[in-house]
Amino acid sequence: MKKGMILNKKYILVIVFALFGIISFAQNNLSMYYMEKIPQSRYSNPGMISPYRYYFSFPMLSSINVSFSNSFKMTDVIKHRSIDDSLYIDKSFIDKLKDNNFASVEYKHELISFGFKIKSNYFSFNVNENVGLRFNYAKDLFNLILNGNTPSINNEFNLDGMGLNFIHYREYGLGYAREINDKLSVGAKLKYLYGGMNIYTEQSDISFTTDEEAYYLNMQAKYKINTSIPEEFDFADYMFKNKNKGFAFDIGANYKINDKFSVSGSLIDFGSIKWKSNVYNYESTGENVQFSGLDFNDLFSKDPTADNFGELLDSLQNSFIAEETENSYRSPLPKKIFIGTAYALTEKINLGFLYRNEIVNKKSNSAIAFSYNQELGKVFSFTGSYSIFNRTYTNIGLGFALNLGGFQFYAMTDNVFGIDILNSRNANVIFGFNFAFHKKEEKEKKYVPISTDIKK
Repeated sequence: MKKGMILNKKYILVIVFALFGIISFAQNNLSMYYMEKIPQSRYSNPGMISPYRYYFSFPMLSSINVSFSNSFKMTDVIKHRSIDDSLYIDKSFIDKLKDNNFASVEYKHELISFGFKIKSNYFSFNVNENVGLRFNYAKDLFNLILNGNTPSINNEFNLDGMGLNFIHYREYGLGYAREINDKLSVGAKLKYLYGGMNIYTEQSDISFTTDEEAYYLNMQAKYKINTSIPEEFDFADYMFKNKNKGFAFDIGANYKINDKFSVSGSLIDFGSIKWKSNVYNYESTGENVQFSGLDFNDLFSKDPTADNFGELLDSLQNSFIAEETENSYRSPLPKKIFIGTAYALTEKINLGFLYRNEIVNKKSNSAIAFSYNQELGKVFSFTGSYSIFNRTYTNIGLGFALNLGGFQFYAMTDNVFGIDILNSRNANVIFGFNFAFHKKEEKEKKYVPISTDIKK
């Protein structure tokens, strides 16, 4: 063990670029749950049996899924002043925040997948690239940034739970489902996980007050941050030679109560990755730290030889001293729980209700969705949904699947208003291409009546 700094410049730059990425994309996948004509709907419940005899994905384009969520909208922060046609920051948005908030970005790219049915058994396989970024931040962080540290002279500012979690990993999934009888089907998927890169904030307990005389920040910081980031990037080594391995599993079931009602449920991504390559751990013991601040005016120095940004980072690092080690560690995947019920209005139309709970760093993020799902012949299926998640109540989802002679294209979103990304707290889109085929129907044999007359 050696005495080190919590983050070197490389890691700080990774975080900075990652945080800029937060304002880009979006996803939730509540609308797809009851779209049984789409094979990828089994990612939410492996106990659902596909109606297709077999399918295989269009390589690299079978499923592309991006999603974004944040605890505030950009238009809540940046406002337009009509008098002089200028922009300004509206500090009142801080009052709308909870004590603990988050922003997240997810990207899931299915490289290849296929599935096939043998009698009552269904087998599937997939390879996916997964990227996830989640930044947990406290309300008092914005109080400090926008109002300064003066309000904390006689009050404690609390930043507990604040931290960055970033992960890139590849998933190899092998699934099996079975129709137990005409009412019950169950399924499971085992996943082998290959880790690429990770930043995992395992613990973060931070609070501070302001010195009454010198206005320094007196901080009580106890945290543990684990990282697995290559020192030098080599594509082949990064994609195939890391020692970061793990396992996860999904289980699910669907039960038909009668001809009209059915219930279903699943547990998704229960597992973790053990990180061994390019590992550094940073841990503080909770000691008091005095932070005098940064002079951001130095960034605009006219001296071309000055490493102003580097000096600012050095100042920040010197204020957050931690014990540095190189021990392997485990990071859990965000777990998801789905519980749903559906009511069949007709053979082609059903109404669905879905509850989803996502667990990240021991914190829950719940959502509910109501959906209308309809099949229009064998070619077109449609879904419309209304959902409540991330403390928003105006999420209208739309989606469809088009099937033309075994070729399938699908697209959907949980929030059509998310296209206006600056005025949305949630946005997501998923689309892709498959080849999906039913079992060939046996041709009806011609009926030839047998004469009962017997010629003598």
